[in-house]
Amino acid sequence: SNSLRTHSLALNIKLAHSDDVNQLDLNGLVEFGGDTAGRVSILPSILKVNNEEWKIQEKVSIKFNNGKTEINNFDLSNGPQLITIDGALSSNPQDLLVVGFKNFSLTTLNPFAKTLGIKLAGNMNGETKLYNILKAPRISDNIKIDSLQFNDIVIGNLTDTSSFDQTKNVASIFTNIVSGNRESLRMMGNLDLEQKEIDLAVNLDQSELAVLEPFVKKLVTNLKGHISADLTVKGSFKEPGINGEVSFDKGEMTINYLKTSYTLSDEVSVNNSVIAIEDLKLLDVEGNEAHANGTVDLNNINTPTINVSIEANNFIALNTTEKDNSLYFGKAYGTGTFRFNGPTNKMSIDIDAKTEKGTIFNLPLNNSEMV
Repeated sequence: SNSLRTHSLALNIKLAHSDDVNQLDLNGLVEFGGDTAGRVSILPSILKVNNEEWKIQEKVSIKFNNGKTEINNFDLSNGPQLITIDGALSSNPQDLLVVGFKNFSLTTLNPFAKTLGIKLAGNMNGETKLYNILKAPRISDNIKIDSLQFNDIVIGNLTDTSSFDQTKNVASIFTNIVSGNRESLRMMGNLDLEQKEIDLAVNLDQSELAVLEPFVKKLVTNLKGHISADLTVKGSFKEPGINGEVSFDKGEMTINYLKTSYTLSDEVSVNNSVIAIEDLKLLDVEGNEAHANGTVDLNNINTPTINVSIEANNFIALNTTEKDNSLYFGKAYGTGTFRFNGPTNKMSIDIDAKTEKGTIFNLPLNNSEMV
């Protein structure tokens, strides 16, 4: 509903139905002055996001004048959580807009992040500064996240002081995570958005392996344990070259194609995004042992190419159900050689092995045979 008064227009905007999880009840005032400036005031209002009520409790002033927008006293709160915006949007390199965060809970983002398979928790404090935003933006962060959790796993305290300079079209990255008294992650370098090139150094020290799951979930899932690494990532955005060393400490993972879970505490090297595996020791969930050799090519991260040979002794090599693969499924113990070749979407498997006691293999005729 709107009402027109002398030199001003009061307005009320309501969006969504009363039972929706997202709603807006916005009150405002548009003032018409004798000068060239336009003024908008946001009066006490309510924004509901995923059933959480965020309130603007004080008058917010927005002024438009000669291509410049000034925002003062924008405070959006939900209990102890607070988002603030103050400053100016313009083409003047001296003008600054500051977005602040106080006790902002990352759980607020989960409805939007769940499509990525990500669940977050932790409290964010700090600010993002935006200079010359309408012409050649410069952006700098000074953000801290306390007790960061990723998919219900406590990661540590994160600090980000990354920045972006439109004149150079380069983003400078600096992010670290401290867990206890240990810096478990440090990532620093540059993203050249004009040349579309990346140059990053990534160091991990007993980091939670689970943080990598969104990036490798087409190959492996249910990641647990810890990972340490000294890596560089350089090259084009489409095909960056990853180089360095990676070690696992009681790392656990489930191979999606086989639905088998393995534990490893070993090291691998990475050269031009190809993981070289040399006598990698694997343990299945019953403690049986196998050794892997070969390569995993990550140059196409969506469909990695595998060329791996596994020598196993009474090893769980398959643990699928009909839901996983209706053509054949079951639990198989094997002794011998298992070779996996090709991209993950067109995998070739060559087996030179014998089944062991306890193997149950189901074929399409819906009979089950105990071997």
